[in-house]
Amino acid sequence: VDVARGFATLVFVDAHGCSMEVPNCQQLKELAMPLAASNALATEQLPLQPSGPSGPKVIAERIGTVPSNCWHHHSYVAAVDLDMDGRLHEAACLAHMDRWRFWAAKSNGYPPELKDRILHARASQAFVSYLGFVGAGDNIHVRSWIPEEASKDGTLLVAFEVQGGREDRPKALLLRGCMVLSLMSQDAPLVSKL
Repeated sequence: VDVARGFATLVFVDAHGCSMEVPNCQQLKELAMPLAASNALATEQLPLQPSGPSGPKVIAERIGTVPSNCWHHHSYVAAVDLDMDGRLHEAACLAHMDRWRFWAAKSNGYPPELKDRILHARASQAFVSYLGFVGAGDNIHVRSWIPEEASKDGTLLVAFEVQGGREDRPKALLLRGCMVLSLMSQDAPLVSKL
């Protein structure tokens, strides 16, 4: 069985839009991925450190502005995606980004020549700037696109922007980010064998 593995990078942003240092981040890293697991991933040649965008400003530059004709989708926030404070959980955002890229690809939201490759690519990294919060029942409007010069070294960048809030209020910008997809070779089989 082929199991997709990867990691996500969360960037905490201060009031000025700059990324913040996380105290004792090396201890947190060891807690989240013990050395044995880290070594196992290394033998599979998966990246352990982000090699792409590394902060809100770099992400913003890399993904650019939202094209007017990009794929978009409306949805509502479900209670299952909320944390104990009633706010959308960060891990749910990452899971939704992965679903949205599939929906966008299946509904021809990306260039046709990339559709099958996006559908079968592995998400190796995710970069997200969280800019606001939503709660249960709030409406969200998702937009996704492939930025210019998004493909390099066997990877492809898929960008996202999410706005949302209560239906009776203007939509606020909630998050901007991207997923780095590891593209399979055109000749690689689309189904893994046991």
